[in-house]
Amino acid sequence: MSVLLHFSPFLYARIFEQAPFALLTVTGDGRLLKANRQAIALLDSLAEPSLLKNRRLLQKLADGQTFNRLNISVFQSGRRREFRVEGSPIRSLFRSMFLLSVEDTTAANRYLRKLSYRASRDSLTGLLNRGAFLEQLDFSIARAEKQGGTLTVLYIDINDFKRINSAYGHEAGDAVLSGIARIIARIVGRRGTVGRLGGDELAVFMYPVPSYSAISEIVLQLANTIRAVDIPYKEHLIRVEASYGATLYSEYGETAAAILSRADKAMYRMKGGLSFD
Repeated sequence: MSVLLHFSPFLYARIFEQAPFALLTVTGDGRLLKANRQAIALLDSLAEPSLLKNRRLLQKLADGQTFNRLNISVFQSGRRREFRVEGSPIRSLFRSMFLLSVEDTTAANRYLRKLSYRASRDSLTGLLNRGAFLEQLDFSIARAEKQGGTLTVLYIDINDFKRINSAYGHEAGDAVLSGIARIIARIVGRRGTVGRLGGDELAVFMYPVPSYSAISEIVLQLANTIRAVDIPYKEHLIRVEASYGATLYSEYGETAAAILSRADKAMYRMKGGLSFD
């Protein structure tokens, strides 16, 4: 964009007006001087030039240097609009001025977030998939190492899941998995993060947690709720139970996969109940 500033005033004005993207000239303190047709349409859609009041943009203008790819957000009537702004200073003897190009990235960013969400989710249950769950667990481990506090991992396995698939078919197994996933997500809520590791294996991690007793209370609530619910599938009502294994993060430098493995082993030591490692 800075090349534009080296043209003659006439060519500069022609390019400025006919550019297919939004261009603005503003003062160093963010006051609007001129806008091309694309920029006028953009500012009109905002109802007010709130874009030019953004603190991060005003700081860039105050610095007086060329800047690229400044991503800023504007909230209007409960809606969030996102923009990418680039700016170059315009030499003037009378006042500080900038040429800004502005791109509305709201729709593109929304699409990218949707793709990212889908990539991190299990397609059947809507829970985090294994990779995303381990990534978030690793992040929480790093926080626990830095900030302290207790982190726990809970491993959950649906009992006799193969029998359910054999007796009712794989669609019934999918219905059971989806139903159990909804129960776990509802009970855990904001206290933890829930993921599907694969097959009939689900997991939860919570950070921070106050004690073993708090974990036991959550598991008891999960077990009682799952035991009391019949999962509907066609004309059938399928009764389900699960096994649980829990472990606390205790060894500095331990990976998410290692902690998950300990919780898995704890679960298999007491199939049908709760075991701590």
